[in-house]
Amino acid sequence: MKQIHHFINGSFVPSARSFAKRSPLDGSIIAQVHEGSAQEVDQAVAAARAALHGPWGQMSLAERADRLYAVADGITRRFDEFLEAECADTGKPQSLARR
Repeated sequence: MKQIHHFINGSFVPSARSFAKRSPLDGSIIAQVHEGSAQEVDQAVAAARAALHGPWGQMSLAERADRLYAVADGITRRFDEFLEAECADTGKPQSLARR
């Protein structure tokens, strides 16, 4: 079964608590989603603050924009994967979720 963890400081991090994500179409379990506790939130905030003092914070605005455009290009290349995930999560048909 697919496990959905948090992404904190470059790593996928599980939690002590999780819940079954069910398909809105038939109620079948499609993933196990890990809930964020105060500990995971604190870790994520600390990692974000540290990033501002690391390489990301040292980049020029243009360099950061180039990196973000590269992320957007990666999302565009994987559009069909994101579309499939959205349809599974919400039960929307592709024609509606595509927009």
